[in-house]
Formats: sequence, C-alpha cells, structure tokens
Amino acid sequence: MEMKPDQSSVQTPWYRQPMIWMVIGIPASAVAMGAVMLFLSISSFDGLVADDYYKKGKEINRVLERDSYANAYNLSATVKISAEGEVLAALDHEPGLQRPDQIELKLLHRTRAGLDQSATLVAFGNNHYRGSIEQLLSSHWLVQLETENWRINGQATLPGNDLVVLNAK
Repeated sequence: MEMKPDQSSVQTPWYRQPMIWMVIGIPASAVAMGAVMLFLSISSFDGLVADDYYKKGKEINRVLERDSYANAYNLSATVKISAEGEVLAALDHEPGLQRPDQIELKLLHRTRAGLDQSATLVAFGNNHYRGSIEQLLSSHWLVQLETENWRINGQATLPGNDLVVLNAK
C-alpha cells in the first residue's frame, strides 16, 4: 500500500509564502521612504526657521513701539513699484512728525526669505521718496516702510499692482 503525502506536509518554497514577503516588505518600504525623505530634506531648503529666533523674540517690544508711534501720527503711504524696479513713495502723516531724509522699503516674501528685498528710498520734494529694487518674482508680498522710529505695513501682489497702500495698524 502506497502512502500519499499529506497536503500539510508538502513544503512550498520560501518565496511563495505571503507572510515572508510581509515581514521583508514592511521594513524595506520604511527604509525606502526614509531615503526619499532624507533626499528631500537635503535637496530643498525652505528657509522658514530663523537662526536668531530668540533675538527676534526679544525685539518684539521695540516693534510694538514703532507700530504705536506710526499709529499716533496716523502714518500712511502710497508706494508705486514699476516693472523696471523704480520705486516712488508718498508719505502722509499728522503734523509734528519730523520728515526723515531716507526710509527703508522691505519686500518680504511670505514663505521664501531668500527672495526678500530691501531698498533705501531717498527724499525728494515734500514727503516723496525714490529708490530702486531688482525685478520681482510674481507673488504675494508683504510691503514695509520703516525708519528707526516707526513702521507701516501693507500687502500686494507684485508685479501687477500699480499702487500699494500702507497704513499704521
């Protein structure tokens, strides 16, 4: 009498076992995704975290004082930025504010600090200022005019807007 092998005693090769592929596949996919994440973190710099965040945090009171000063004089400005990079600014304020000889214009990109630009605007005429900047990437920008004593802010999509209105907040 010949005995037939039982189905349970027949051995299949290891590579045909689904449990083996699950045991190998899960750690292998974790290693592969880790390599992809490492590559992405090394190759792309987002620039969102400031190196001197503590120093910037300590300066918040000074910033608030500058905003209060601008608010006290009801400071506002209209800034025109041409496609060629010429900047004209007209400053409007309550009487009593000493007119500065120059003011600083800052164009701050919302997410990429490497694209930020600044320019010194020099006074000409009565409360008018002139300067120039490099050509801008088309994006949404935070626009600031500031001196040692005050700061005013606004927002604009540049290039595109002819005039940007800045106000004390």
